[in-house]
Amino acid sequence: MFWIARTLREVEHVSAHCRFLGIEVAVVKGRAELCPALSEPMTSEEASAYCSAVRLRCQYYTNMLSGVEPSCPYYMQFNQTKNAKVIAATYNMLLKAGRLVPLPPVRSEDILVVDEAHNIIATVEEHSFTKASLERALQELSIIKGPPALRDFLHRLLANMASFKPSTRAAILAESLIYHGKQLRRLLAEKGLRPRSSLHSVGKALRAACRSPFRIEDDRFTVVEVKELELPRAPTVFLSGTIGRHEAELLGAEYLDFTVFASYEAETYVTEDLTSAYEQRTPEMFKRYAELLRRIKSPAIAFAASYKVLQGIVEADKELEQQAFIERPDMKSAEAEELAEAWKALARRGEPALYIGVCGGRGSEGVDFNEAQAILILGAPFPEPDDPALQALYQYYADKFASDAEVREPERLAELHAVVLPAARKVAQAVGRAFREPGKRALVILADQRFKRLKRLLPKWIVRELRVVNSDQVPPRLGTQREGMMSLGVIE
Repeated sequence: MFWIARTLREVEHVSAHCRFLGIEVAVVKGRAELCPALSEPMTSEEASAYCSAVRLRCQYYTNMLSGVEPSCPYYMQFNQTKNAKVIAATYNMLLKAGRLVPLPPVRSEDILVVDEAHNIIATVEEHSFTKASLERALQELSIIKGPPALRDFLHRLLANMASFKPSTRAAILAESLIYHGKQLRRLLAEKGLRPRSSLHSVGKALRAACRSPFRIEDDRFTVVEVKELELPRAPTVFLSGTIGRHEAELLGAEYLDFTVFASYEAETYVTEDLTSAYEQRTPEMFKRYAELLRRIKSPAIAFAASYKVLQGIVEADKELEQQAFIERPDMKSAEAEELAEAWKALARRGEPALYIGVCGGRGSEGVDFNEAQAILILGAPFPEPDDPALQALYQYYADKFASDAEVREPERLAELHAVVLPAARKVAQAVGRAFREPGKRALVILADQRFKRLKRLLPKWIVRELRVVNSDQVPPRLGTQREGMMSLGVIE
């Protein structure tokens, strides 16, 4: 069985469960995580380039070939896959199997499990560069004595990015930039330096721009590509707590909804006097969101619709910056983990600590907040109107459905898959951060009137017990409104 997930953290969870059950499991990691020869942290692509350049004179690699220690931990790990019943890896590791890594390929008689399957329906990849990137690329080109045609091409782009026009010639020049970028990366790696190249990154962006829409804004060239992961042909199980029947149809899979059996108890409220709708983002609206946060008197996590909404709420109540644990868009992984742990330390003592992040951000995907007794979604997380990823995703689905003769309303379906369903998945993912064990009870506040319509797309356990109220009627902690209504004889 091959079990794949998006991140290494999720893969480690699979490994822990297998070992608990006594199942022999092999976890396959990348060079960036395992290589002892790396002098500094690198991306997986950089680590691969570094290994390719120095492998034949690497002590760990040559020791492995000679059968002595210390050997290369990256290559040695594949010995464990021979007898394992479960091989756990990230999506990228599996897709490279048999081609770029010595992982055995998935055969037709194997079983493939795709965890967090909502991540593979359509992935958005962004490439960008600035004028500073072009200046560095020109410097790199002079170092490796690149051809004059490339130098002239980069100079024209530096003078006027808008001069770029997709064409066969532009695609060839982009490939040439990538080639020379690889040459530079090899030179850097051979000197023991991080193999980073602006030639390479600019070339990749321009190659993508030859086949996908791009935009130029504030001296930044940005292109967004939408890709589908090509999975091996094998019996496949797609797992996700946040996708529904519509997404299952796209995956060509039978849909089985197990959320109806969830033992979670969510006391859910939709606030009909709040919204993060673009045209209604006023200082008064942000102030009301801040007042809602102030009402909660138990350990709570809150996820805003976007960083722009989060910024508006914090600006409406400056004291939140000192009193809450607030996620920043530029946070490194280690910083985000420290922030979450600091919140948990207070929450475990029952203090009304408040963590504020963003739907789709670090905290809402992959961090367990089981200590939370209240979860707030501050606005419906639809993409910003000017988001290039939204435009690319909408166009991708519009073209996909327009080519299907059986689809009657391709534009409506494109909006559903590019805008509405991703927003519903983000909400389900964020709310689920606090429900990490059977029987968990918590207060859930969906703070946007549009959730009255979106509720049909959320897991049933979230909306099983739902009330529509004004924000000043939201109870300060779990069960308090129910208790008050019971004392008045309104409910039993």
